[in-house]
Amino acid sequence: MTPEFFQLFYIYFFQTMLSLRFKSIKCLHFRGSNFVRFASQNKGFVDLFEPEGGMKAPPKEFDHFKLFGLDRSFNIDTVLLAQVYKSLQRQLHPDKFSLKSTEDKQLSDTWSSLVNDGYNSLLKPLPRALYLLDLLEMPLQEGTIDIEPTFLMEMMDLNEEILEADRDEIISLGEDVRNRIGGYVEKIEAAFKSGKIEEARDEVAHMKYLTNILDKIIQIETDLEID
Repeated sequence: MTPEFFQLFYIYFFQTMLSLRFKSIKCLHFRGSNFVRFASQNKGFVDLFEPEGGMKAPPKEFDHFKLFGLDRSFNIDTVLLAQVYKSLQRQLHPDKFSLKSTEDKQLSDTWSSLVNDGYNSLLKPLPRALYLLDLLEMPLQEGTIDIEPTFLMEMMDLNEEILEADRDEIISLGEDVRNRIGGYVEKIEAAFKSGKIEEARDEVAHMKYLTNILDKIIQIETDLEID
């Protein structure tokens, strides 16, 4: 074999090794950072099973944040929430309890209901804010918030616009309402973070009106096949 062959061989060999090393380090970093992030934010994660393998009964003092291992906060990691939700679903899948006792089957059904309720309560900003207000013993109830008449009139006008809007107008209204809801989300997050719960509740009340309008827009968008 010629010296040129060995030179080309060594160049190819080292390039391949460097490429593999880079990929392995990148993969290790990704998996490691996700593991640390997952573990550190799931300190309060509820263990569903007894050491011997049977199902635990749900604790009396229970909240959805604890179930998903999240801090009790309006600002949460919804990607992490979804990961934990899928993990809990796998643990509670009915196939895993086909040979279990009647008690374990009933407990798994109870846990499944709690998991689904918790996920739906925390996934979107409005139900998350409403749930957090309930936990803080300042629930949003009829008559507890004075909504300005001008805002109520604006919501009535928006509802009428939606009924009369064509396709392009629905697209425009959808963008506008989504942007306004995004603004309320930022205000609510800041209010909760600074401990101004009454202010947060006031903003939630306003966002609730816009969210109801957005639900109607989304239904029309679906009917019109608007992406």
